[in-house]
Amino acid sequence: MSAEGFKKSMMGMFETAKKGAAQASEATTVAAKKAKLMSEIKWLESKLKSRKEKFGVDVYDSLINNEHGEVDRILSLCKAELEELKQEIMEKQGQLDLLRANA
Repeated sequence: MSAEGFKKSMMGMFETAKKGAAQASEATTVAAKKAKLMSEIKWLESKLKSRKEKFGVDVYDSLINNEHGEVDRILSLCKAELEELKQEIMEKQGQLDLLRANA
């Protein structure tokens, strides 16, 4: 093999290694993004469950005392918060689905 052939061979190996490293880096970045989104979704789902539990505590006395106006007020506030959390979960899930589809 000539010096020129050897040089081309080495350059080809270097380019192949460089491409492999870039692909590995991209795969690691995507995996990290997926893990972050999954963690955020779990956290939001936990927050959703906690808010539902808090609703029960908040509304209990008003229910016992037949304070229907207060029950409606508490329900409206809770429903708005739950809808916001559900929307955040759907957005994060959409981002996660997109990452999975492009992987």
